[in-house]
This record gives sequence, C-alpha cells and structure tokens, in this order.
Amino acid sequence: VRAEDAYLIRSSGVNVDEFTPRDVPLSDPPIVLMATRLVHDKGVSVFVEAARILKQRGVAASMQLAGGFSTSNPLAITEAEMKDMVADGSTEWLGRVSDMPALLAKTSLIAYPSHYREGVPKVLLEAAAMGKAIVTTDHPGCREAVRDGYNGLLVPIKDPTALADAIEKLLADPALREEMGKRSREMAVNEFSASLVTRETLAVYTVSKA
Repeated sequence: VRAEDAYLIRSSGVNVDEFTPRDVPLSDPPIVLMATRLVHDKGVSVFVEAARILKQRGVAASMQLAGGFSTSNPLAITEAEMKDMVADGSTEWLGRVSDMPALLAKTSLIAYPSHYREGVPKVLLEAAAMGKAIVTTDHPGCREAVRDGYNGLLVPIKDPTALADAIEKLLADPALREEMGKRSREMAVNEFSASLVTRETLAVYTVSKA
C-alpha cells in the first residue's frame, strides 16, 4: 500500500464522558485490576502468577480479575481452569462485570499482561479515560495506549516477575500513580476520544471522494 493512500486510525475510541475520573475513595488495600475476556493469550495466568509473587513478598494489594467466558474462542479458558487458577486465593475472580466505570473508579492500578495480537485494547482506553496508571506489555496495541514511564509501565510478555515488579513499584509510589493517571486522561481525551476517532474516520471518506 502506498504511504499516500494509507490512513492510520488508532482504535475505535472511548467515550470520555462516560469514562471520566470520579472523586470516590480508592479501595484499601489498593485494588490492582485486570479486566479481560477469559482467553489464555490475554495473559490471565501471568496476572495470577504475579499476584502469587506479590503475596509472597507481603505486598498489600487486592488482585482482582474481572471477565466472563468466551465460548466461541478455541483459546478460551474453561470454568474449571479458571477456578483452579484462583483456588489459592491470591487473585479474586469477579466474573463478568457490567458497570466498569464503577469498578475502575475504586481501582488504584490497571494491569493487562496480554500477549494476544491486540488492536488497541478497549479496557486500556477506558482505564486511561478514568485517569488510571497502567501496567501492560510491550506488545502491539498495548503500547499504543501506554507510553513507558509516562502514563504507565511496559513489561515483557509472559513475564510474571516483571509484571509483579512493575505493580509493586507503582503501588509504592502513590504520587507517581497520580501523575501517570493525569497523563492517561490527557492521552484519552486528546488522542483516543470517540468523537476524535469519528472525525478522523469521516475525514478519510471525504478525502476518498475528493
């Protein structure tokens, strides 16, 4: 494809009016949330293993996993597999959650250790729009929504120790989390808002007609 004929629109955008920072108390101990479809390549087992590592280190955190089953995907995690993963209590599995803004509002940190071939994960944009710091993988799609050291931290794929280290670092520094959260909100509004994506999409068709 010739460069002059190509248009890159990053993601389908996020509603920055629905997903907006809320002035509500954060949970104590702090919640570290992974929200995802229950598919192996999303890094669910990596998150659970990182939770075990943090528990062994004595890090005070409530590691929560929100997500429902994906019956049509051959890589889907079964109910039996999910229950086995969380049996030791290091991770709390919330199941499918319908009110994501309410859950994100009381969450201190978002973790998303995906090694799936992502577009731009919607949950990262929703978390960013709500002003959250994010730990995710240095992987296509994920690194579009998070700039390492700016609004979150990037870690290698399939590396629970690196994930645990990044989570521990941000939990220990509330001021840094807050600053990263502000930058996340700015990125969501200025780069990923649904209204911006709509304008960019319509502009492509306008140029094409011309």
